[in-house]
Amino acid sequence: MLFLVSLAATSFMLGFTGALMPGPLMFAVVNRARKGGILVGVRMTAGHGAAEFLLAGAFLLAAQILGWKLSSPNPVAIGAIAIAGGLLLGFLGAWAAVASVTSPQASVPQAEATATSSDARSDLIMGAVISASNPYWSIWWLAIGLPWILISFAQAGSLGFFTFMVPHVASDLVAYGALAYLVHRGVTYVGTRSYRYVEGLSGLALASFGILFIILGLHVFYTGQIPYIGEAPKL
Repeated sequence: MLFLVSLAATSFMLGFTGALMPGPLMFAVVNRARKGGILVGVRMTAGHGAAEFLLAGAFLLAAQILGWKLSSPNPVAIGAIAIAGGLLLGFLGAWAAVASVTSPQASVPQAEATATSSDARSDLIMGAVISASNPYWSIWWLAIGLPWILISFAQAGSLGFFTFMVPHVASDLVAYGALAYLVHRGVTYVGTRSYRYVEGLSGLALASFGILFIILGLHVFYTGQIPYIGEAPKL
């Protein structure tokens, strides 16, 4: 039970700090929310979340096809992926933190008056398409999401998988729903200083997660033990 609670909290915080970083999905929500309001954030997050569930499920299926025993994943594979993911998170976090200090114009973009129609179907599709077409999204899931998926599934099967995935998508829902609401209410521009603080803190949080990932990866790689599931198979 403690594992599931800590997993859900970690997943939510990791997803939330990532959602606060500027990216294609954030800009799309801002540009469409002026006409559609908070429902734009909800629907685009739903499309984004559906794409994430499909990709995460595909990773599990691919692991099974490759002959990985998901109840006791290979510690070398887990360690290597976790270290790679930690390096990626550390780089992205450090880059965002430095940019928040050196780029005085950093801000949430202003919503365009010519925002396109935001009916439910187009918002859902756009949320999924923007995610799937973003190469950084796929890299993030391969290097960062995959080790968490494998560990979660190894510890608690399908329950562990959904315990990781649901809070992760929920974090996007909170972030983009709030952003869409603010845009629709007329708060179309967040002050430079305020957003720099948000971006800087999010960057530091991501970098911290990166350090934890690297430590986790080194531990698994050299000891052959995966946290929460005891002794992993020795090579």
